[in-house]
Amino acid sequence: MRMRRKKNLESRLLECKEYLIDCVNEDLNFQNAEKADSLLDFKEIFKNSNPVVLEIGCGKGAFACTYAQTHPEINVLAVERVANVIVTACETAEKAEIGNIKFMKCNAEYLPSYIPKNSISQIFLNFSCPFPKAKYAKHRLTHGNFLKIYKKIMSDNAVICQKTDNMHFLNFQ
Repeated sequence: MRMRRKKNLESRLLECKEYLIDCVNEDLNFQNAEKADSLLDFKEIFKNSNPVVLEIGCGKGAFACTYAQTHPEINVLAVERVANVIVTACETAEKAEIGNIKFMKCNAEYLPSYIPKNSISQIFLNFSCPFPKAKYAKHRLTHGNFLKIYKKIMSDNAVICQKTDNMHFLNFQ
């Protein structure tokens, strides 16, 4: 079931622009993701040089906001592709006045366009959509194509933490 469009979505996103990083290079041809170059300067964005962790598919931001609050020594970058969902995450962070979290509205295919190589210390994949049909396997965030993307942006000794309640998705290779 699809979520209804939130009332005043654009104005609500503008109200929490302090937490939302603008992603401008996206089009529907993911082949252009590697060519686009709008790398973020995390020191400028977060105003510190703390390690950056990434949550892909943050949804309404519950995990990212809680993690940022309990780990003030770490910067959290949370990614969600649906504006209707990420607005709730931004509002949650703003209401709690969390200073070490930012959100990006973009597809995971575009992460190399924005995130510098070797800059992410940990990636969280929490309850990602398992895309159960075999023909949609390439859309899973654990597909080899995505793992290649993660490898580029992860620092040495970085880890990927996956949480799922779908056994087939967990065993997918």
